[in-house]
This record gives sequence, C-alpha cells and structure tokens, in this order.
Amino acid sequence: MFAALKRFLFAVVPWVLLFVALGALYSWWGQRNDAAMAEHTVYLILPEGQDPAAPAVSIWLDAAKEEGIPMRTISDSDFLLRPETSDRGSAAILPDNLHRQITPVVVNRLEQFAARGGQLMVVYDGGTVISSDVPAGAASPLSGLVGVHYGPDRERFGAGGVERGPLFVTDAGVRRLLLPPGKTMEMPSPPAEELLHGKTYAITGYQYGALLYPILPTSGAYTGEALLASDSGGVAAGYRRLGEGGVLFVNTPIGYLKGQTDGTLLHAFLHHLVFDRLGLPVLKATADGIGGLVFNWHVDSNASTPEFERLESFGALDQGPFSIHFTAGPDMAAFGDKQGLDLEHNAQARKWVARFRDRGDALGDHGGWIHNYFGGRVNDTNKDEMVKYLEMNEKAVSAIAGRPSREYSAPLGNQPEWVTEWLEAHNMVAYYFTGNTGMAPTRSYRNGRLNAKHIWSFPVLILGNMAAFEEFDEEELSEDTVKNWLTSAADFTADTGTLRTIYSHPHGFHRYPEALRALFAHTRELHAAGRFRWTTMSAAADFLNRREQAVWSYVGSGDRLTLKATHPTDLVDLAWEVPKAGGQQPRVTVGDGRVEDIGRAWRVVAGHGRNFEFEFTRKALP
Repeated sequence: MFAALKRFLFAVVPWVLLFVALGALYSWWGQRNDAAMAEHTVYLILPEGQDPAAPAVSIWLDAAKEEGIPMRTISDSDFLLRPETSDRGSAAILPDNLHRQITPVVVNRLEQFAARGGQLMVVYDGGTVISSDVPAGAASPLSGLVGVHYGPDRERFGAGGVERGPLFVTDAGVRRLLLPPGKTMEMPSPPAEELLHGKTYAITGYQYGALLYPILPTSGAYTGEALLASDSGGVAAGYRRLGEGGVLFVNTPIGYLKGQTDGTLLHAFLHHLVFDRLGLPVLKATADGIGGLVFNWHVDSNASTPEFERLESFGALDQGPFSIHFTAGPDMAAFGDKQGLDLEHNAQARKWVARFRDRGDALGDHGGWIHNYFGGRVNDTNKDEMVKYLEMNEKAVSAIAGRPSREYSAPLGNQPEWVTEWLEAHNMVAYYFTGNTGMAPTRSYRNGRLNAKHIWSFPVLILGNMAAFEEFDEEELSEDTVKNWLTSAADFTADTGTLRTIYSHPHGFHRYPEALRALFAHTRELHAAGRFRWTTMSAAADFLNRREQAVWSYVGSGDRLTLKATHPTDLVDLAWEVPKAGGQQPRVTVGDGRVEDIGRAWRVVAGHGRNFEFEFTRKALP
C-alpha cells in the first residue's frame, strides 16, 4: 500500500506544484498589471527604473491629491500593455523633467491612446528626445501629436534655444483655467493677441509683477485651441482634439515650477484635464464643497489696536472667524524702540486678544518677538541665534490664548525652511506663504523638496504684484479697484467652491474703508445664500488633513459610473463636484449623503459614515 501511495504522490505532486506556481505567477502578473488594466484613471507615465517615491514624482501625486484627483504612476512598459478598450476612460500625463527620452513605440501608443478617446497631457520637455541621448533635431517627436512644431531654437533664442518671458492669457482662458482675480494683469502683446484672439493679460506673482517662464519655441500654425501664449506668439498651452480624444499641450515646466513655489499652473491644468476634458468628478478641498476666504491679520505694533475699532465699524466683527497673528514683544523695528505690541503688559491689546479668542478667531504667531529685526535677519544659517525669538513669541501668544499656537505668518514674508520645520515640530498646522501666490492651501515644495510634510501653506491672493492694503495705498490704487478685487475674490471662491487667503496689517485697513464695507456686505449676502464661509487657517488645515485620509475611485465601464469612497473614521462633509450631464443627476447608492444642483455642476456631499457611493454620468466638454 505504501508503495502504491508513493507512486501516486510522485505522479501527482509535480502537477499540483506546477499549477500552484502558475497560479502564483498569474496573481503576480495581475497585480503588476493592475495599473495597466484600469479604466477611468489618471496615469503619470514614468520611464523604466524611475523611483516613484522621488520628490519630482511626489510633486505630481501631491498636486493631484490636493485637486481631488486619483492619480497613479505607470511605467512605459505597463502603459504599452494597457488594453485599447480602456483608453477612452483614462487620462495620461507625460511630465516635464522626468521623461525626456521616448521610444518610437511609445510615441505610436500615445497617438493611439488619444485617437481612441484618451486624454493626453504633454508637458514641456516630456518626450523631446528620441530613444537615447540623440536629440530629435529641432523638433520634438511629439510635434505631430501635439499639433505644432516645437523644440529648441538656438538661432532665435541663443545657446539654450528656449524662450523666456511672460505667459499671456485672455479673459476666456482665465475662466477656463480658474485663475483667481488679481493673478493676471493687463499687458498688451500683439503676437499673443493674434494667437489667442483677444485682449491679453500676463500671469503675475507677489512683488514680481509679470512672471517670466521658459517656453520651447513653436513654429507654424497650431491645429488646436490655444490657452496660453508667449510674447513671440508661440503656443505656451493649448488643447487639440484628436479622434475621439485629445491632447493638452503645456509648454512650460509646471512640475519643476511647483517645486520652486509656483504651483498655480500645475494645479490649474490638472483640474482642467480631469474635470473638463475627461469629465470626471473631483473631491473638493472645502467642507461641503462651499468656498470662502481666510482673512489673515498681521498684528506687529502698538499702532494696531486703534484699527480694530475701525474694523468693527466696517462690520468685520459681525463675521468671521479670522486668523489673527501677533508679534508679541515690546519693540517692533529695533530693540528698545517700544513700538511693539508688548502683549504681556499692554492692557488694551490683551483686551482685544481676549475678545478675538472668545469670538472663535484663530490666534497665531507673526514671526519672532520683534517684527522687523526677526524678519530682516532670520536666514538659512542662523537657527541657533534666532529660534529663541520664535519660542518667546509662541509662549506669550499661547499664554493669553489659553492654548498653543497652531498658525504662523512670517514677518516680511521671510521664512527659511528650518522655520517651517520648527513650526511642524511644534504642532502648528498652517502658515501664510508668499510663494504659490493665488493658490488654495497647498503643501509647499521648496527647491524641489518637501521637508515639512504635515503642515499646510496658505498662499496669499494678489492684485497684480501686491497683496496687502498698505501696498495698495503706496501704489495709490483707487477705492473702486480694491473693492472690485475683494468682492470678485469672494465671488470667485463662492463660484468655484475653493478657498483663498487675503492678508494685511491693521494699519492698512483704514485706507480703504468703503472697499472693506463692500466686502463684508457682499460676503454676508453670499453666506446667507449658503455659498460662502469665512474660515481660519487651522480649521481649514484640520479639514484637509481629514480629507487626505479618504480613499476613493471611479468604477464601471462606459459613461455611467460609480464613485466609491471609504474613510477610516468619517466621510462627513466631504464633497465631490461632478460635471453636469444634462438631466442625469447623480444618485447616492451607499451611505448617507445629498446631491445639490449648483448650476455649473452637481455637488455630491457625504454624510456621516465610513463608506459612501454614488452613481454619476461622465460628461466632458463638448
């Protein structure tokens, strides 16, 4: 009997082991190619061997997460394996700086991807070198796909062959890319006007005015719709329909720029690609999807307290809450000048701070103890000398607030990276920032890195090259100009369901009383209509941190899909904005939630619970 059993085992076991091995191989291959098979996904295409955890990749993944877009990385080889049937429901991005080299096989697959209904975004130098280190002549091998001849032009632009200058946009482009009021300034450029078919505006930055961007020169007629133009009339961005899909060409290094504190265009084009061109929902970065403003006051001297009474007369203290930050020491510009707030001994200042605390305003730190001295001296190399002023200031503010500070604003806008790391180590969750101007709250990369990974920056909203009321006064801006900017900012956040930050020192408030009265009258109306909320940096950061824990995806085939979301604790107040699809309203199928018609889109808001699903119809721009 044992001999027969032995013969049986020798005969059968090898086959069993073979089937087990084949099953394991199948499982491994399926997992490896899960990304290659998925539909309704946004892919960041990476070259073989690229570390997906590298900062240059994380910049894209973090930006997508902040825009409420599920994105995954995929290698060239896995992208080639994707089935043709899933092209129509997907978007793919060939990023700048990460994927210069490209093979003819991948070029051909990208052409097929777009023609079959995929939405492709080609960014700057992505795919400009064919196969190895040999440049593809003066033209990118993707020129035919993009719809315009582009590449370095050393005859016109010198050794680098790259054009540098302002980026121009029209009013229509501002609306399409959701650029906020003040992020552009009127600037004529006849070549750009000819390409864009309208009056041109340049994209601006705080204290810089029109920002200068690198653009690969283009030549010949563009067969798409231009969105941005260079000063020579080159295509800086545009969209070309191709077969059943299309190609979004962004001809400036938006990934690199995000790493250098200019993330506006990266975020704008990610949203445009997925929401407008692919027609998929995005997860809003505001509670209930309702937009609003952060009003950040920088209180740095004893001249500030009389201005609080003026603010009250404008109706400010009937609204809020606001983020109010203090430099607490007795001096302001130099030691011994006694122009500081002196929060530990100034009874009038302490009275106001207590009132703000009791109102529910968020009290925070404005630099370290002595405003001008700290702001003018702090740098990358003097942490040992300057950290004591941060500690002194935080101790004074937290003592009167009755709790540790959770917010910060840098005096003179000067914030070395070690300061940000110190803030995060001391449990602060938010800080005002003069980079990434005009953006919603974001994780701010600096020099291509994200050293402080759990704290949110709040970029300021600008008006051309200015942001604070005292700056408007120095440039003699009219009351109407400031009023229109403020009320337009409130409208922008209400219309887009996003958050923006305005700031000033109190001594600037009294210079534009009618503008402030108009702002608070307007926000009162918007709030009454359920379209606007004031919030604080720390409250917004707390929501964003909870939002980051949500996991969700699009499921299904065709255009009628299901969005499935989970959260480890609670999905309440998380909201998705869904492109409008005629009368086909989304329908909640799992969990508690509601669907709202907000005119330009549907808004689906989750109630309490850890699981939530709704059906929707995918609808892209016509």
